[in-house]
Amino acid sequence: MLTTRCRYIIENNTFYDADGFKMDYGGHQSSFSSNVIVTKGTQGECLGLASFKAGLGDAYYNNTCFVMGVQQQEASATGAGTVEVVGGVSQCDPAHMTMHDNYYASPRGQPAIRCGGTPVLVSDLLRKTRIGQGSTGHMLPSDAEILAVLKQHLQL
Repeated sequence: MLTTRCRYIIENNTFYDADGFKMDYGGHQSSFSSNVIVTKGTQGECLGLASFKAGLGDAYYNNTCFVMGVQQQEASATGAGTVEVVGGVSQCDPAHMTMHDNYYASPRGQPAIRCGGTPVLVSDLLRKTRIGQGSTGHMLPSDAEILAVLKQHLQL
C-alpha cells in the first residue's frame, strides 16, 4: 500500500549549494520556515513546489534566499523586462499554498517566482497572485554581508 508523505516541518536550517524547499513528489501540508538558502541558479532554487489540492498546500515563509549567478533569466510575461527566476510554484493561489515574508536576493535585483510557468517579480507577487505578502526582492549583498547572515543564523 502506498502512503503519501506529508506534514514535514523544515525550519531553522541552512542550505548551501542546493535546492531550498522542493516538494514535487506528492507530499502535502509541509512547512518550510526561517531557513537560509545560498544557492546557484544552475544548481538550485529557493523553492520548487508541485500542485496541491485546495487546502492541502505547503507553507513557505520567513526564509532568506540568496541566489548566486542566476542563469534562468526570462522575459517576464507581465511586462517587467528580463527577470531572474529564483524558484517555481505550480499554483500561486492562497487556496493551494501559503507564502509570505520571504527575502530573495539575486545578482541584478530582479528575483521572480515562476507561477504556473509564468515568471512574476517578487515585488508583484501579492498584487498579481494574492500570495507573497511581506516578501521582498533585492540585489545580492556583498559576500561579507551574506557571511554575516549565515554566521548569525548558525549562531557562530
